[in-house]
Amino acid sequence: MKMIAEFAQEICDKLEEYLRPAEVSFRGSFASGTFDEYSDIDLQADVRCELSGQFHAALQAFLTGLYGPALIRYDPDYREDKAAQGLRISFYELPVFWRVDINITSDRSTETKWPQPFPEWSIRNSALMNIIWAMKCQKRGKPDLADHYCSCACDKLGAKRQRYSKAGVKKMLSILHARADTDRRLVVNTRNVLER
Repeated sequence: MKMIAEFAQEICDKLEEYLRPAEVSFRGSFASGTFDEYSDIDLQADVRCELSGQFHAALQAFLTGLYGPALIRYDPDYREDKAAQGLRISFYELPVFWRVDINITSDRSTETKWPQPFPEWSIRNSALMNIIWAMKCQKRGKPDLADHYCSCACDKLGAKRQRYSKAGVKKMLSILHARADTDRRLVVNTRNVLER
């Protein structure tokens, strides 16, 4: 199995080759060299084309062709920006902690923002991301942060706030799995990690 540093460098290199003459670089912990096995892979891609529907469809096909199907979300911070886009990608066949966050900036604007209408993030999937972050923090030996993210997930689920515990997280994952607006495959992957 690949290590996270190997995967991060591979996806960075492949994206740069695919998007050529774009420049693709690391952001966050990979840029500073402070990453660990639970880090997101944060990338910046500076491209020289419009960020149209055709561009994004081709990019998604390229990435899922390499690493398999994924939950792909468009960052609402870029809702109005016609020359930038944020993608948050959780590949089902890779470790659940290895989310790929790609900020894409173009040297030109599209006529209309894509996708249109801009998709809302599912509150349940947002709660799932909080649970994954709580698990990361617990594994990193940061119980206060684990409690914080666990409470955030509870708020989004309309449940009573609780501190991080394996039993509590397992119960929240069961609630999420029963909801139609949750990515069930990612829930199952997260539960498998929790139970190891």
